[in-house]
Amino acid sequence: MLKEFKFDRDENVVETGFGKVRGYQFDGMYVFKGIPYAEAERFHVPHAPKKWDKVLDCSIYGCVSPLLHFNPPTGDHLLIPRQYWVQGENCQNLNLWTESINSDVKKPVLVWIHGGGFSDGSSIEAPFYNGFNFARHNDCVFVSVNHRLNIFGYMDVSSYGEEYYNSGNSGMMDLVEALKWVRDNISKFGGDPNNVTIMGQSGGGGKVSTLLSMPAADGLYHKAVIMSGITTLHDAEVLEEPKELVEAMMKFLGCETIKELEKVPFFDLAYAFRQVSPEIRKMGKSTGCMPYRNGEFTGNPFHVGFRKETINVPLVIGTALGEGLAFVNRGIKRDEVSEEEGRRIIVDMLGEADADELITAFKKAYPDRNPVDLLFVDNCFRAPSTRYAKQRAMDGGKVWTYMYALDSSIDGGRVPWHSIDIPLMFNNADSAPAVWNKNYTEAAQEMITTSLGAFCHNGDPNTKDLCGWDPVTADSVPTMIMEESGPRLGVNYDTELLPLLNKYAEKLGNGQGFSFATDI
Repeated sequence: MLKEFKFDRDENVVETGFGKVRGYQFDGMYVFKGIPYAEAERFHVPHAPKKWDKVLDCSIYGCVSPLLHFNPPTGDHLLIPRQYWVQGENCQNLNLWTESINSDVKKPVLVWIHGGGFSDGSSIEAPFYNGFNFARHNDCVFVSVNHRLNIFGYMDVSSYGEEYYNSGNSGMMDLVEALKWVRDNISKFGGDPNNVTIMGQSGGGGKVSTLLSMPAADGLYHKAVIMSGITTLHDAEVLEEPKELVEAMMKFLGCETIKELEKVPFFDLAYAFRQVSPEIRKMGKSTGCMPYRNGEFTGNPFHVGFRKETINVPLVIGTALGEGLAFVNRGIKRDEVSEEEGRRIIVDMLGEADADELITAFKKAYPDRNPVDLLFVDNCFRAPSTRYAKQRAMDGGKVWTYMYALDSSIDGGRVPWHSIDIPLMFNNADSAPAVWNKNYTEAAQEMITTSLGAFCHNGDPNTKDLCGWDPVTADSVPTMIMEESGPRLGVNYDTELLPLLNKYAEKLGNGQGFSFATDI
């Protein structure tokens, strides 16, 4: 198939509220990268960027947030392909894919917020974050966002002066500024500012939940998607200022004032954090790096409830069957394990009676699965996500839940891991070969990406292939389960299984249920 690339100094130019930007065209799609949406000083909330006079070249990605650690490629990079880019604190930029730069078009807009907790990642970290295929397939505008992370975006120093009042939420305020940019400028790129969906996975899902609890973001989005973003690992908020951490960093760096700490090179600041934070944690004190509960972030809804101002925002929330547990293969080739051998493995770990209790509940939830899969079934994300959905539904919200249970071809059928569903959501499975299974991935991708597109258009994920998918109620959790045999709707299907997964987690060696591994 012939494809055409167009880049001309006088073409593909759009005038934003801050100045003109130039992108390029590829195969009929307009692509803009690294568009500035804000700027900020360290430890301060962001503000609008300075306007520019000349046309700004936005054909390459902008800087990503500084990271605290650099992890060299390991085995899990096959499961989650990663790429790295230039770091810098001036990282408030976004990327955009659209088929039109006509302000009369009004396409739905999807704003993607990357994962990595509140400390790691970037909008371009994974090749499947590219919005080209999703935008084209679903007639949408796709936007991905970089913002400040870790101590650069979430270190509260509010006791050092009023100007630092919301320093503990600077990274989240970056996202608010990005959504303001979308509201004010997206129509120039063919988007509808009154039809914006925010979506995130893992830490990005946590940021979506946080935005729902931030008054400053109200009205800037209209639908939301949380993928594997509600966990039992943490409560996604900080309740006390990390004073001991800041004081220790200042002492380590020889800084006498917070103003001096503002000017330390970012690599040195990250190094100081790595040196002093372990001891601070041993003391049981906060090391920040998560949203800080104050008037700008009202708090985790598990603690303070959902805000009535955003309860009517439609929400899709889902998880993968294995999540973090599926990063570790535990020496098992699943296609070589018979049903009885799988049962015997669980019996040897739990004893006959306990194994029978767990396996019975597991087979009720997943009739076609081998009991050996219990070694990999998530006990960290699914239960709190279900609780989140039910609590929101009881408050009047409209919520749909899903479970991604499609195995890959690795190890004779690796249970789906944390983030495996993103490539299919964005119609990008080809950029993540490890997710493929020749029997069903292509068909599943078509169903999943089309469903997400439908939700972006009209606030309902039902399509001709994924139909009959009802929202959650106080008593009913209908879950769209994506399996090898095809999608099926399970209503309260794993209610008995979830508490048993926690009950037997330690004996199964599953602990908290999340682990990155170097051995694939």
